Amino acid sequence: MFKELYSLMKKEDLLQRSYDECAQMLSTTEGMFNGTTKLLRESDSTDLDLDVYAEDKTVNAGERDIRRKVLTHLTIMGNQSDINAAFILITIIHDMERIGDYCKNIFELTQKHPSQLNFEDCDVKVKTIETIIAKAFKTFNVDFQDTSIDKSRGLMSDLSDAKKTADSIIDDFLEGVIAKNNDRKTIVTKVMYLRFLKRIASHLNNIATSFVNPFDRIGFEE
Repeated sequence: MFKELYSLMKKEDLLQRSYDECAQMLSTTEGMFNGTTKLLRESDSTDLDLDVYAEDKTVNAGERDIRRKVLTHLTIMGNQSDINAAFILITIIHDMERIGDYCKNIFELTQKHPSQLNFEDCDVKVKTIETIIAKAFKTFNVDFQDTSIDKSRGLMSDLSDAKKTADSIIDDFLEGVIAKNNDRKTIVTKVMYLRFLKRIASHLNNIATSFVNPFDRIGFEE
């Protein structure tokens, strides 16, 4: 009986441990984002101190592990509040996994375009998008579980603006308004990079909405 009780008590904190692991995943993807964007935008090298593929595998493994922990917790100890928290957590970790994939995609751009990627006349706008994304990462990583509703709303607004700006610049590329002197490879690299930034911003926005909206409206405006 004692062994069964001890086993039950050990499983009781699985949901908390899942949140802690989720926070670690977010920190990992933040490092991936900062490292890959800096390499693409500020360097003429293809070398990165960080092993992006290994980090991506870590994030993927974390998603699977959290799923197992959450399922075990709900099977043994689940109640109504746990079920709500578990569904939200499962949604969030999927967004983190996708962010890891897009960071990996950015790294692959650096291998195809080793020279520093400068957006000339619209470089300030692109840097603003990057700054908004970096701020969102930092805000979440300060204290993942206790991110305030007000901060989340601010992030949702900023990330929405970042996505709109990315779309606007992409439209200008497609319409030939900018980058007339760029070769085709550079233009494609820039457009793809902006698409990856937009997708990362979208997934971060989904995470932000989880602190504001009920489960059925995660990923949507308030």
